[in-house]
Order: sequence, then C-alpha cells, then structure tokens
Amino acid sequence: MRIGDRGEEVKEMQNLLLKKNFIIVADGFFGYKTQTAVKAFQVKEGLDPDGVVGPLTFSRLKGQKVETITSKVFEGDSNLDKRTLRILSTIDPKAKDVFQKFIEEAKSIVASFGFTYIALSGYRDKEEQDALYQIGRSKPGKIVTNAPFGFSNHNFKTAMDFGVFKNGKYLDETHPSESEKIHRAVSAIASKYNLDWGGNWKGKFQDYPHFEVHTNLSMAEKRVLFQK
Repeated sequence: MRIGDRGEEVKEMQNLLLKKNFIIVADGFFGYKTQTAVKAFQVKEGLDPDGVVGPLTFSRLKGQKVETITSKVFEGDSNLDKRTLRILSTIDPKAKDVFQKFIEEAKSIVASFGFTYIALSGYRDKEEQDALYQIGRSKPGKIVTNAPFGFSNHNFKTAMDFGVFKNGKYLDETHPSESEKIHRAVSAIASKYNLDWGGNWKGKFQDYPHFEVHTNLSMAEKRVLFQK
C-alpha cells in the first residue's frame, strides 16, 4: 500500500495506526497524513521510512515479530545504506555514477553535523507521480508536488530526494528548519556533480531534499528522448 491507494486494506492499516496513537482518519484513503504516520511508525520500528506499507511494515503494525530490514551500511566498495542503494538502482545508468559520488560526499558533510543522509525517492512511474500530484487537489492533504507525470525529472530517472535523520528520527518532518540547513550545506557541492538543487527553484514551491541532473533540455525534449 502506498500514497494514493484506497480500499478496505488501507482502512485496516489506518485503524492499526490509530491504535498506536497516530492521529489520522480511517477513511480508506492513503493520503499525505497517513503517509506521514506510516513514516513515523517505520522510523520508530527501525524500518526504512519510505512511507510504503509492505509485508514487513504491515506485520509490525499487527504486532508480529519478523526480521527487520534496516538501513545498515553495505560492506565492500560502497558506504551507502541499503535504502539509498536500492533507490540509486532506479536512476538512469548515465546519472547513477555521478549521483553515487555525490551521495558519498553528501553523507560525509551531513555526518559532520551529527546527522544521517538517506535517499527517499528516485524514479517515479506514472501511477506514483499522478497519485502524488492529486494530493491537495482532487485528494485530501497538503500539496507535495506541482508536477504531473512527464513534468518531473523523477519520471526521467534523473532526480533523487533525500531525508535528514538523527537517532532514527526523520527531521524533515519533525524539525524542518533544521533539516533545511543540512540540505543547504549539501547543496554547496551540487554544481561540482552537475546537479541542480530544488532549494534554488524560483516561486512559492522550493524542494530542499531534491537534487536533479542539470541539462539544457526542456521538459518537452526530455519527454521525447525518454520515450525513445
């Protein structure tokens, strides 16, 4: 189950969250508030806070003890956590190496502040992007994106979003002003890797956790190239 989903299973999950004192409405719609509660629960349980209710998260909500898949560091050449590596695998191969080097340096910068930097989002398909776009429009919740499918670099596998964590707590939700300072510190190295930072966007909507590959292509040109 993920954001945008509806049905009795979603309602069951919401009722389980209510029993754990999360303030949401069990209406059978997986909206922004439900996603926020899911992420908070996942952090509390030591799970990857991706906001998606898979078998592991659902089992934990039901109180069942199953093996935990946490964001432990990989052994070998990479010092990236499992979740970041999994999301990195969804990125276009031409951008993947650049992002990996960027993330490794970003993690070092964030660690110097006593925090952890973890990837939260990479490639988004049409279903996921459209579901996010409808939040705050045709669906309840706060607007989380101004881009329908085909107008976000996430759809072209050239963008990633990151979260700031401390002692398992997701600071972008609990302490947004503090996490913004961390994202700003990381943004200082973005141009080094030919990346644009969402915090520099003009207008009302600035996306501090967002980094994307810099190109001179318009969205229309990207859609044509990506389809080819």
